[in-house]
Amino acid sequence: MNRLVCGRTATRLRRCCKTFRPAWLDSGRKISCTLFPGSPFSRQGIALKRSEKIEHGFTLVELIVVISIVSGLLLFSLPVFRNMDLFSGSNTQVGQVARLVNDLKNRAVEQNRDLILHVETGGNRVWVSDDSMDEQALDAARENAFIFSGDLDILDVEFPGIRRSRADEYRIRFRRQGYSDFALIHIINKGKKLTLEIEPFLSRVELLDDHVFLEDCI
Repeated sequence: MNRLVCGRTATRLRRCCKTFRPAWLDSGRKISCTLFPGSPFSRQGIALKRSEKIEHGFTLVELIVVISIVSGLLLFSLPVFRNMDLFSGSNTQVGQVARLVNDLKNRAVEQNRDLILHVETGGNRVWVSDDSMDEQALDAARENAFIFSGDLDILDVEFPGIRRSRADEYRIRFRRQGYSDFALIHIINKGKKLTLEIEPFLSRVELLDDHVFLEDCI
């Protein structure tokens, strides 16, 4: 009895499946991708992806931002390129003075002692000393001074809080803590007026066109 009921149930299920069986399964045809327009494998989907790749690009706002950044970088780099010939080359006297100042700031920190740059306008030379030197060591350092040729003349050195005056020797101190005195060294190189600006907390000296004084820096 149970087998007969099960057999009838199975027969009814087969009839129902045959009734709702899609016709395209019996015909052996394959389903086409065009039945699903949103499918990524359909022709419409492939064309949509291609159009998205083609339309992708930079907007006008993005281009304006990039051009503004590049223009700003060029604007700030022009003074560097303009004075590159003065700082480059081992035979350039202005470049040697700038490298000496930069080196003194590093040496003062590394050696953990104050270094003093002596700038002599009368002898047109510079030399270095420290507080531990005695008279004999100072004389030896003075004899090893760097002497400038006739193309470069040192006029004077200006310090903040000190009245500007002409002197035969100026002293710029570079401290072991990593900073130095603020000073403006006025020089003439091949008839051109220049100023070497030494700022306390900057690691590199800056070369300025013309003679710049403290009132111009405020």
